Amino acid sequence: MKIKYDFNSKLLENISYFSFLLFLLSATLKVVLIYYEINSFVDLTLASSFMLIVYMLANYNQMRSVNLLGSISIIIFFSFVILCCLSLSYTLSPHYSIVKTVLMSLNVVALMYPYFNRKLDIGRLIYHLQIIILPIVIWFIFLYNIRWTPYKYLINIDNIYLIRGVYLALSMWLGIFILYLSRSSAGISFYKWRLLFYILLMLLLGARGPLIFVILLTISMNVTSIINLRFHKKDLKYLLFLIIGFLPFLIKYFNKFMSLFGFGFARFFKLFEEGGGESIKERTRLLSFSYDMIFNENIIYTFFGYGIGSFSLLYQGEDIRYYPHNILVEAWFELGIIGFILLTIFCLIPFFKKNKSKIPLTIILFLLINSMKTSSFVDLRIMYSLISIYLVYDLYE
Repeated sequence: MKIKYDFNSKLLENISYFSFLLFLLSATLKVVLIYYEINSFVDLTLASSFMLIVYMLANYNQMRSVNLLGSISIIIFFSFVILCCLSLSYTLSPHYSIVKTVLMSLNVVALMYPYFNRKLDIGRLIYHLQIIILPIVIWFIFLYNIRWTPYKYLINIDNIYLIRGVYLALSMWLGIFILYLSRSSAGISFYKWRLLFYILLMLLLGARGPLIFVILLTISMNVTSIINLRFHKKDLKYLLFLIIGFLPFLIKYFNKFMSLFGFGFARFFKLFEEGGGESIKERTRLLSFSYDMIFNENIIYTFFGYGIGSFSLLYQGEDIRYYPHNILVEAWFELGIIGFILLTIFCLIPFFKKNKSKIPLTIILFLLINSMKTSSFVDLRIMYSLISIYLVYDLYE
């Protein structure tokens, strides 16, 4: 009887683990389905979140003990979600506000699951995330760049435009992998080359901000190692073989190479142009508009905001998904100063933890900095999960 119980328990843990993996990746996987016009009869996010909710309800008595910082983060997060729900009573958005509230509520699953799976293996999680994300990154780079070549007939260009924004999410995943691997000391030579490969992929994606953030944070994590950096003979041999093998090929096919991968390089070098390109100009307009609307003559909006999901309606005149590309500004715009304070406190809690965690703090910092220029607060389930993991799992546990 005991063997059967252990088997069932292990099975349930694995089902919940892979449901959690699917939950974190569902938005990225949907991009692949959209491109190939595959209609899933079940929404991946809803299905995986349902499985996780059932698991947590069935194992509520197995919940890990919650420390003070964890308790505060849970209270703050639930208060923020409740505020989103309350703002439905006065929001200017009649339709998208409901969708956004549901999406924000599902983030509770992301926050709470690490507290219920007592045997969550962080290394295993990062490993499986890499296995799934890397092929999607390479697939997307190929699709997005081949459209500028004579071989564009091989792809569905119209569908590429539907999924073009995913490069930011993919670069976020790569940044997480880079910062996690940077702390590893095992197999240092192998990790060095893998990190360089991931950085190259971020460059080819054209993700300028995340690339700069992750390089700076990686350097800050490894200042001593970089100062004392020594290449082994094996490393130098690999480097020499790469140069000898790749340089003639690059010289011969330079124009074709640039036509295929020029998009990522071109986006990066636009940073040095006047104004930084249209992307930066648009973000400047978003922040300027948000500031004017938050601090207008009617102080009521400063305190209570315009209601969840209202930004796009006021900025574009359409009740659709759009946001200021800064989660704290977004929170203040839609939920008022209370929403701003709650989300700010929640984001700062990890920096008060004294014990080292199983994930480096730089990952949390990377996601926070990235969210100040890219994300909406409803899209950050990986950040909410990693904050819980950071608070719950000590390095030497």
